[in-house]
Amino acid sequence: NAKLPWVETIESIVTIMKTGNLNKKIYEERDTEVGIVARFFNYLLEMLKEKNETLKKSNKSLHKKAYFDSLTKVLNRRGFLEKMKYRPYGDEYSVIIADIDKFKSINDTYGHDIGDIILSEFAEVIGNKIRLDDIFARWGGEEFVLVINTTNLNAVQNIADKIRADIEKVKFTKVGKVTASFGVSSFKASNNSFDDVFKNADEALYQAKKLGRNRVYCY
Repeated sequence: NAKLPWVETIESIVTIMKTGNLNKKIYEERDTEVGIVARFFNYLLEMLKEKNETLKKSNKSLHKKAYFDSLTKVLNRRGFLEKMKYRPYGDEYSVIIADIDKFKSINDTYGHDIGDIILSEFAEVIGNKIRLDDIFARWGGEEFVLVINTTNLNAVQNIADKIRADIEKVKFTKVGKVTASFGVSSFKASNNSFDDVFKNADEALYQAKKLGRNRVYCY
């Protein structure tokens, strides 16, 4: 009978070790050897809990740095491709590529600091107009990519044109009016891949620029 408290304490420790539940505590008897052991183990649990929380925050921070653009706070190219790798919409989606018109001129005229602000504001305008299940990312430079969960090209064209019109209405910091061109494409064949759709959207963007900018072109 005298060994029973030790058995209970050891069993409690084993249970915590197996389940990984750091919120549990061992019962601490007062003024006994088993109580001292239980108190020491509870102290170790608290330390482990604190280290675990620190590690979680660190991992979250590393994930954010790896997959999100530090300037615009949206997904970066790596984060976007990682998300698309799991085919969240199967083949039922369309791609919109948005590119700020004459962005080099903005940088040359107002400086790169203002250029960075424009990029951030531009991403915010688009981010506020899309749905929660749309995937939005900064592809690189002044180019952004948006994936819409439908292959209805007319519907996607209308979405892109609404975003284009909203951007044109916004008064951007120092620069004032900013416009953007959009290339839109969806799956054309059952054997198409994301790369195929993206390439077509990129070609459509080129045509939008060629035709005078500040417009949407579909492939």
